[in-house]
Amino acid sequence: MNDHKIIAVIPTRMNSSRMPGKPLTLINGLPMIEHVRRRTNLCKGFAKIIVATCDKEIRDVVKKNGGEVMMTSKKHKMASDRVHEVAQKINCSHIINIQGDEVLIVPDDINLMISFIKNNPKFDFLNGVKKLIDKKELKDRNIVKCVTGIHDQIIFCSRYLDKSLFNYKLEKCNKILGILGFSKKGLSKFSQMKRSTFEKNNSIDQSRIIENGSWLQGVKFNNGYIGINDQNEKKKVLKILKNDKKQINILEKIIKDANIFRY
Repeated sequence: MNDHKIIAVIPTRMNSSRMPGKPLTLINGLPMIEHVRRRTNLCKGFAKIIVATCDKEIRDVVKKNGGEVMMTSKKHKMASDRVHEVAQKINCSHIINIQGDEVLIVPDDINLMISFIKNNPKFDFLNGVKKLIDKKELKDRNIVKCVTGIHDQIIFCSRYLDKSLFNYKLEKCNKILGILGFSKKGLSKFSQMKRSTFEKNNSIDQSRIIENGSWLQGVKFNNGYIGINDQNEKKKVLKILKNDKKQINILEKIIKDANIFRY
């Protein structure tokens, strides 16, 4: 167990199709990428926390805030491919990919992923999931949904799911969260997998794993807060940060440094 060296990689880029420049969007005075990095930094068990980006603007902001950054190719189509480029250069056994728009991620949930990997190192592919309880979210394209089997393996994921899935007993309907775990071997295998039309059209990294016949293990999280994909979700996040006690406490921890960089 002591041989496991887990790193966190936060992939991010300025050229978001739905919200260009969003990594540097200010949320309560702090750039979005810094919310994610600082929340990740509250976790225990990471050997390194690295922001992976192809944009100098992001690099400069993270470095001025004291974070570690690695520059990557601009050619990557999916976030996990950017993570793979970084992981190849780092001595590690496992990588947790924390998407750069997971502004409300709860450190305790990331710790659940770390613990799961340490106790179950055989899994090459893992993803944080949270039970879906609001049927309105089934048609929300910004939320990736998945169906899991009796061993919590993810067997299908999509941006749309039929409401009848709520009635299944053996299969469960979940939100699929932007926290993915890989063994280093698994991440290399992922980078060599063929991208399917479904992955390309839906922009879902995880579908590549499933469609190429590999086991994708779901890791149950206690929280399933939204990320930020557009301006509407930004408004929702600001409201949550103002009214949710758990989020208020985390926010206070990450902004307690009086020297927050204003770019």
